[in-house]
Amino acid sequence: VSFRHRFARTGTQPVTATLDVSDEMPSDNTTTRIAPVRGALRVLVVEGGRAPRLAERPGAFVALALAPTQALLDRAAAREAAPGAAAKPPDAPPGFVVPELLSLPAFIARERLDDVAAVILADVPRIPSNTAARLLQFVERGGGLLALHGPRSDADFYNRWQTAEQQPVMPLALGNAGLATAEDAPVMVDALSVIHPALQPLAPESDLASAGFIRYWPATAASPRTRVGARLFNGLPLLADQTLGKGRVLQWTAPVDPAAGNLVSRQVFLPLVHELVYYLASPIVPNLNLPPMRGATLSLGSGQADAGGPADQGLRAIYYRGTEQKEALLVRTDSQISFNWGKGAPAPGLPADHFNVVWSGSLRVPVSGRYRLFTRAGGDMSVQVDAGRDSRARAASDLRVDLDATRRHDLVVRYAADKGRASAALLWEGPGIGAQPIPASALSPDRVMDGGWSETHAARVHPPAGEPLDALLQQTQDTLALHLPHRLTPGLYRAEVPAVWVPLFKDLAVISNGLAQITFCVATDGSESRLATVTPDEAAFGRRYTDLVLAATADEMHRALGGGAVGREFWRPLAVALFLLLLAETALTRWIAIQRKTGAEAVPVFDEPAGPSAAFRASRDIQNGSQP
Repeated sequence: VSFRHRFARTGTQPVTATLDVSDEMPSDNTTTRIAPVRGALRVLVVEGGRAPRLAERPGAFVALALAPTQALLDRAAAREAAPGAAAKPPDAPPGFVVPELLSLPAFIARERLDDVAAVILADVPRIPSNTAARLLQFVERGGGLLALHGPRSDADFYNRWQTAEQQPVMPLALGNAGLATAEDAPVMVDALSVIHPALQPLAPESDLASAGFIRYWPATAASPRTRVGARLFNGLPLLADQTLGKGRVLQWTAPVDPAAGNLVSRQVFLPLVHELVYYLASPIVPNLNLPPMRGATLSLGSGQADAGGPADQGLRAIYYRGTEQKEALLVRTDSQISFNWGKGAPAPGLPADHFNVVWSGSLRVPVSGRYRLFTRAGGDMSVQVDAGRDSRARAASDLRVDLDATRRHDLVVRYAADKGRASAALLWEGPGIGAQPIPASALSPDRVMDGGWSETHAARVHPPAGEPLDALLQQTQDTLALHLPHRLTPGLYRAEVPAVWVPLFKDLAVISNGLAQITFCVATDGSESRLATVTPDEAAFGRRYTDLVLAATADEMHRALGGGAVGREFWRPLAVALFLLLLAETALTRWIAIQRKTGAEAVPVFDEPAGPSAAFRASRDIQNGSQP
């Protein structure tokens, strides 16, 4: 059975299926599962073409393939006519792709990328170094990038674009000679070479093999990590990709232009663009339907907030109530640590005293050398550098450490405010730098601990019945997971965490009463209800080794499962032996009693009394004779 349903909101939505039947086992006629409903998939399409009409540019072809509406072109045209005007992309139902078509200058001026899942560069010649660095960080933190090359693409820029580790950003190196031209006939797509997972959902009988190009970019693999997913009939790569950090980079070497080929006129073009975007976005779909078990771990996401936000600089700050890191009140990015709150609160809804803050991220120095990192605070404050790299790293209010300008250093700062005026400042002093607060340009909210980092936050889970269960929400640099050490029985469970962690859940959480709620299900095993009739041969074979109870009805089966069936169980020999022992003990006791009542009694026999001896009698007679 299959059906389509459009959910009205995002989050974890329970879906229940019920069989409208009347049978002897009604308990298995209903089942519930959780469907994670994601929000709209937003994509930036950066236009680099120069066609007079907007609708004839490669970016427009791609954007219209994602959302074929005239309103898309109207918004893009209005933005070109008034570059400074703000334009908000329209809202869309959950699950829909929402493209935003931008010119290159508008993309450069865009302040944030955290509200999109992927960026498509459509025949963009080059981008400024600061924009390229921001786009690279967007990819490394989980975003997707698709480069569609055309006649305006600058091979030198794309070939030289590298990561901080001197690795190429693009999976392919473009030929320096520019676009190649087919001599006699268009070069067709080699259908047998199409092995990329993004293209597998396309039907084998699609017309992709009929797509041909008269112009294309010769290219070769730029690194061992490159995976070529499709080729032209001349053997040159058409589509390649590689993983970069937590994100993906795709590269297409043929122009999306009717003057260079017929791809945009093929029926496969629209699903092709959609599948490439879905592959780049690669949303993490957690498994929220668990079997009954004792203890479970739910993987809920990537552990990072949305990639590429305006907080590319600064430190991640978590504000807690009291002196312990238990009740989080606010999560934000502070551009630098230089605060003088006085007797006021750090933010609305926070207390003015008795709070603590943990700032975390990384630090990059302009010049290698020995630096002094120190604090000035109205309260307890400490700073720690490279705790994961150096076991001797300590937390102190004043540190002198050697820092390397070629890499970022992990940084954690802790502050606890007591009564009185609250203030906190983190300063540095080093080669060519006087004592001053560390600027935002030297800070990043991304941590760089060797072996990764991990944070745990308290959570509560409401079971189908009974008291709430304590749980732990664990956030690492790669994952976000909910740990439940309790026994889980079938039913719906609702996990609650403070709403400050909502950005980590993307669209999974539903906000209610200041809490982020995620519903998951512990489902029964459907195979337990699939009953098969035992054949006579199977029953005869089983009786050789065990005692079988054949249930003819559901009531007999329930009675047998409840212990109502009698068979050759292990307890029966023991019971018989105990009964025999009891009989033997009773018989022995009875025999002893009878013997005591009917046994012969012994009568004592005494000897006849002996008379006086003869000597005694003679002496007595003498005495009697001598008397007068």
